[in-house]
Amino acid sequence: MRPLSLKAFVGAGWILQQLTVPAYGEGNLTEEVVVTGTRTEQSVWDSPVKVSLISREEIEKNHAQNAYEALVNVPGLDFKQPRGKEGQSVWIQGVSGNRVLVLIDGEPVSASTGSTVDITQIPTTQVERIEIVKGATSALYGSQAIGGVVNIITAKPEPGLSAKFSMDVGSWGDKDVDDGEYFVPRQRYNANLSYASDTVAIQSGLNAILSNSFLSGVDDFTKPAPKGEQVSGFLKGSFYQNDQVTHKLGYEHYIQRWTSDYFFAGDPLYKVDDVDRYTVRYSTAVDMDIQTIQWGATYEKFVNDSQPRPAEYRQAEMDYMNVDAQWDYEWGRHVFTQGFEYNYNTLVSTKDGADELTEDAVYRSLEYYLQDQITLGNLQILPGFRYQNDNHFGSKVLPKINGRYDLIEDDEKTIFVRGGVGKGYRVPNLKELYYLFDHSGLGYIVLGSEDVKPESSINYQLELAMIKTNGLALSFNLFRNNVTDMIEPESTGRFERGVAISEFQNIDKARLQGVEINFDIPLMDWLSMNGGYSYLDAQDLMRDRRLAERPRHQLKAAFDFQPIESLNILLNSRFYGDQLGYESNGTVHKTVPYSVIDFKANYALNNHLSIYGGIDNLTDTVKDYLDQYDEQPRDGRYIYTGFSLTY
Repeated sequence: MRPLSLKAFVGAGWILQQLTVPAYGEGNLTEEVVVTGTRTEQSVWDSPVKVSLISREEIEKNHAQNAYEALVNVPGLDFKQPRGKEGQSVWIQGVSGNRVLVLIDGEPVSASTGSTVDITQIPTTQVERIEIVKGATSALYGSQAIGGVVNIITAKPEPGLSAKFSMDVGSWGDKDVDDGEYFVPRQRYNANLSYASDTVAIQSGLNAILSNSFLSGVDDFTKPAPKGEQVSGFLKGSFYQNDQVTHKLGYEHYIQRWTSDYFFAGDPLYKVDDVDRYTVRYSTAVDMDIQTIQWGATYEKFVNDSQPRPAEYRQAEMDYMNVDAQWDYEWGRHVFTQGFEYNYNTLVSTKDGADELTEDAVYRSLEYYLQDQITLGNLQILPGFRYQNDNHFGSKVLPKINGRYDLIEDDEKTIFVRGGVGKGYRVPNLKELYYLFDHSGLGYIVLGSEDVKPESSINYQLELAMIKTNGLALSFNLFRNNVTDMIEPESTGRFERGVAISEFQNIDKARLQGVEINFDIPLMDWLSMNGGYSYLDAQDLMRDRRLAERPRHQLKAAFDFQPIESLNILLNSRFYGDQLGYESNGTVHKTVPYSVIDFKANYALNNHLSIYGGIDNLTDTVKDYLDQYDEQPRDGRYIYTGFSLTY
């Protein structure tokens, strides 16, 4: 595919300018505030950096219990199961999950496999909103952000005493197992309790998912999904020293206990995958008239015990520590943002008591960033850079510049263009450098390599958008990401005792480019539609072929019905085009396109009690469980109902 032409972009702009729709309501432009694009608070539509936003209202309407369920309908995002693990990683504009930085309140989340964050492990119990920035943001957020950033923002407590409890139960119908551990095939619980006054605030919460598996239909033994539980609890306290100074301290503990039954090479297997994650965070913020200073420290410990076969036992343990500070200062037409970060990360991994790492795996980095947001009438310019020095690859400077210009602004609409160019950079993680990922029981081994080099990229984003006071929003976005030395596990062609050997290597050059069209359209007072279409051209330029596991076409659309004030109905639809998979001998596998439709309903009985229910995967679209390249959903039709109680 040739680079997209400027004529196409200008032509789309003319269409946006000419397009009008009837004003069915008195809607207003959203004033939702975001922080991820610039690291400072700004309206989502006024920001010079494009930020996609998932609000608390959307999370609740979709009954999302974790970050994956909250993000699955966002256009331009794709999701994959991490290699050898349960869960889901998030891909942005074709860039894989180990190049997407996942944050909670601006702090990185431990990667469940040493390289990729499983976002099903992040509950939405305390989430206020989720912000997504697409494209390289390494200049603001450092390594691991070549593809973009997902920042999960937690909620502030309401004044006084407040509480909320919700639960739902569900079934896969005739695929439910008869010998399940739980009487109800799947149960989900959410509880929050908080108190806030002028001087203190205390928040606590608990999220739990208890689930059986379900039958694949392939045989009487294989159950594609794990059974067990996910439980997460948190306790946070805030002390308001005065009107300007706030101190916060929080603790969170996540527990996962999964077991799986399945066949491999004709043998029945019983797989165990247990996770414990402990997180402690302290921060202080000083908010003055023209400047804000904030600093803090985070410690996180991640322990993963797994048993892929009865005779194997693996334990991985990661420790992460971060110390950071940021200073924002307003001066005339400028808003300066600068800060520093110190990161310390270790990885210990053993299999049957033997060390799987070729060397002591320790990563340390010291980083500094500076940004200047300049406002000149209808024009905003946002230059910046980050300096990074780490113990493996030394120093690197990462520049970037973003901008926004309002073409038309009146009482009814705003039409603007915004875009940016940024340098992406990712150092190999400890797993890619040193890890001997021995899954010989499942037929493969992946070797780390100290020869791999850091990845780098140049990312371009260009968007033309229109928003109207009646709630209509349209945007047309071009993107291109030129990646050099992309790190991927590549087959060595070697086999040891029938086990395939792969090794992390650099791909010389890769290019990911495409188009995204997003829309939010109020059709009636009681009906609206939102979603987006994306086209992706992802090429391995070294081999002159498409990159694997990336759909060319993706379409997501949601219809939101509100026939009466107390009733809300959602229909979410997702379409994914074909993807490619490659065997070590060069054989190409092309997947079939597929669609998924989810149904959600919410009914408020009064101000405190609501009932809800839904059908996930209404069409019961499922993969061929015997085909490892099939990208269709693993989970079939799931029906559930529940209630929510607030005080």
